Amino acid sequence: MPRRYFLAAIAAVSVSIGACSEKKPEVNFLVKPESLGECDDPVVATLTWNVEVPGVKTVKIFAVEGVEAPILFTHSGASGTAQTGKWARAGLAFILKDEDETKQLGKVIIQSTKC
Repeated sequence: MPRRYFLAAIAAVSVSIGACSEKKPEVNFLVKPESLGECDDPVVATLTWNVEVPGVKTVKIFAVEGVEAPILFTHSGASGTAQTGKWARAGLAFILKDEDETKQLGKVIIQSTKC
């Protein structure tokens, strides 16, 4: 094999190995309970998140009900768990953003079911 083809083959292998080692951004954001009946009393909901996005070390989670303005629920590290008070109800949404609020990283909604 001529030298230039051999070097090109080595370069191609190096590029593909480097590409495999890069970690893809990942966001996991969950709410429990996932759904409530429309006529259920408010409950305590548990939010769990894990954000593995370059540059994101802290996050903000906002609670949004209907067309109301988002309200800051918590400001925390890139992974964690938090519980609401007994005020979570069907249709309540939670929005996960980076600390600067420039990126929406996730959104979960307590789904509504008929009574």
